[in-house]
Amino acid sequence: MHWDEPRLLGLIADGLRRRDESLHAEHAVKGIDALDETSMHPLLAESLAIGGFGVVREFPYPGPQGKRRLRRERERCDFVLTPRPDMLPLDPMSSLADREQQAATLFAQSQPASLPGLDPEQCYFLELKIVGQFVYIDGVPGPNRVYASQLTRSILKDLRKLAADDRVTRGAVLLVLFTADDMVAEHDLPIALHRVLDKQGTFRSPFIARFAVDDRIGNACCTVALIGKA
Repeated sequence: MHWDEPRLLGLIADGLRRRDESLHAEHAVKGIDALDETSMHPLLAESLAIGGFGVVREFPYPGPQGKRRLRRERERCDFVLTPRPDMLPLDPMSSLADREQQAATLFAQSQPASLPGLDPEQCYFLELKIVGQFVYIDGVPGPNRVYASQLTRSILKDLRKLAADDRVTRGAVLLVLFTADDMVAEHDLPIALHRVLDKQGTFRSPFIARFAVDDRIGNACCTVALIGKA
């Protein structure tokens, strides 16, 4: 399955830019840099759906093939994408449970072997991370005192999460980075990526988009980076 990652990035960046422009037109007190990950999910899902992709939020990682794990033990991915909206990702563990249940019935031979859907290897797994040089803390804007370490940790943590599942063959960390200006982003992101490498994190060459946002609390630049699983 071929995934056009520059197009994915473009759809996401365009959606964020449109939201920033909408907030500007509304003279909103807060900008898109005030959104946390949960609040940004619907915006990103809508942006990707505009591009014709199927988008499922908070979908479980497939886990070891043919093995069962308890639901509470399973990691979830922020977004799992399919090539079309009428396609759904297949959860292999749920399918395994369904087949076991079917096998225990008198009608096992008449039941389909698996549920319809796409195998994990055919889907695109996307983990969202938002980092700001300036942030709201308890509703009060100010400098992010853990900005540098958070930037590295957030990328590394989700790259490891993607790498831990062998059935995730295509995926990326989607980093939304808010900084005072583009020069800060151009300086800080490469340093963070080098630190990820120093900690044995692996990734493909990232795709990056950048645009100006209204400066409300100190952030005037939004950088969107798609950092692919190696």
